[in-house]
Amino acid sequence: MVRYIDLDAKKQTLLSSLFGSNADKVAMIRLQNPWGEIEWNGPWSDTDSRWEEVTEAQKQELGMTVDEDGEFWMPWEEFVKYFTDISVCQLFNTGCSTASGVFNEYIFFDEWSTNGVKCGAPKDRSGGCQNFSATFCFNPQYRFDVYEPGSEMMIALTQKEIQNEAAKQREPYVTIGLHVMKVETNRRHRIHQAINPAINPVGTSDYASARSVYLHLTDIGPGRYILMPTTYAPREQAEYMLRIYSQHDCNPKLLLRDFPKTSPFMCTKLSSVTRLKIIEATIHSPPKDSNLFVSITSDKERVRTISQKSSTLVEWNEPFVFHRNDLRQKYSIEIIQEGPKRLQRIGKCFLTGLTDNDTRIQLLDIQSIDGEKHSNNLAKTRIGNLKVEISSFDDHMYL
Repeated sequence: MVRYIDLDAKKQTLLSSLFGSNADKVAMIRLQNPWGEIEWNGPWSDTDSRWEEVTEAQKQELGMTVDEDGEFWMPWEEFVKYFTDISVCQLFNTGCSTASGVFNEYIFFDEWSTNGVKCGAPKDRSGGCQNFSATFCFNPQYRFDVYEPGSEMMIALTQKEIQNEAAKQREPYVTIGLHVMKVETNRRHRIHQAINPAINPVGTSDYASARSVYLHLTDIGPGRYILMPTTYAPREQAEYMLRIYSQHDCNPKLLLRDFPKTSPFMCTKLSSVTRLKIIEATIHSPPKDSNLFVSITSDKERVRTISQKSSTLVEWNEPFVFHRNDLRQKYSIEIIQEGPKRLQRIGKCFLTGLTDNDTRIQLLDIQSIDGEKHSNNLAKTRIGNLKVEISSFDDHMYL
């Protein structure tokens, strides 16, 4: 707390108090030593004679005491001289009110730990920052969703202080930071290879050897994201508290599993992972005054993109991930019109994915649903094309 204190207040006359004080003022800041013993002993310390120039009423208003409780007042000029860093605490309205400006608060307690395994082993949770690409994803991962365009989010990461009681000081902080990446819309498990931030940047905090770091994200688009609190270097261990503040429910969740759990009745294990990205569609005669989205079906799994305004060129740039127990996957893809009253399929295409440990772009013909009756003339049933990117690997923990 910073206050201006009147000096020579005892010497003020009735006229000076009525028509404006001519007393000098000094800027003071109220501080507390968290160890509760040693206090400031320079100018304006508890026993300094300068306090005699301040009235008892003002001392009482300030809460001025001479107890050795670690709390003291210090001149602002001295504070600026001796202190080098200030941490500002921002308070969020997390009440139950429905008024604007209310934030949802989510708090997680966890740790960076090697868990007694080698660096980069599946149970390792101390992978370091992006500079260490081989181990970066071996950090705690939190999934969250954004549903509204232009969303805002604040994230605070605080590491636990380890105090050395004998030396009356804390142990050095480890260097920490935050990283957020946009991932596949249907991802429900840990990511194993970071998506290139140059292609789809979201946010990375500064890395600091400090108690807390902060990341403010603005204008976030709809989709699924992964948040990773990390230390700067691998193999560093510390406990932390992670707080997320968002204006909408983002449903954050700590990801524990590396891949989907297979049924005990299945004779085969997972053998491949595929990332299928719906890039854009070119439609010759698009429906008017409506939205379009893409629906993808593979085995028993069905996913969809967000809706975009109908036009001759519709862009989604939305990725999906699929884990499979074979090296050949089939995908049925439909273009669906989202009208005011009902959904209507306007076209479809098919894709067969081969696990070739590569990434490629394919242009698929969109066949009209109405044209199925006249399949002998493909030229008349083709209504456009769909551009997709497919990446398939025989290591189910590659992506």
